[in-house]
Amino acid sequence: MSANARFAIYALCALLVLAGMAMLNGGGGLVLIGIGLVLFASVVLEGRYRTGGAAQDVPPDRWQRTGEREIDSETGKPVEVWFDPVTGARRYRPLDHDPRR
Repeated sequence: MSANARFAIYALCALLVLAGMAMLNGGGGLVLIGIGLVLFASVVLEGRYRTGGAAQDVPPDRWQRTGEREIDSETGKPVEVWFDPVTGARRYRPLDHDPRR
């Protein structure tokens, strides 16, 4: 997520919480506060659960072949699936490439 999008969502969260606090006496404010807090938590935690680079941190000797093979939809070439049993990370590599090297 871009920094501008993150800033816009934080601003929206602040508005929701402030509007909810203003509406507490009239009712319905708790819903706005709840939505604002859930949205805020989702943006804060988004980076924690995105694992784009996790497979790069796996030591090369832990990779194991799964025996699965398929055709890469982008290149049209056959790929083989490699698996790290500790992290659960999977890699799709060309048949002639060994990620342990």
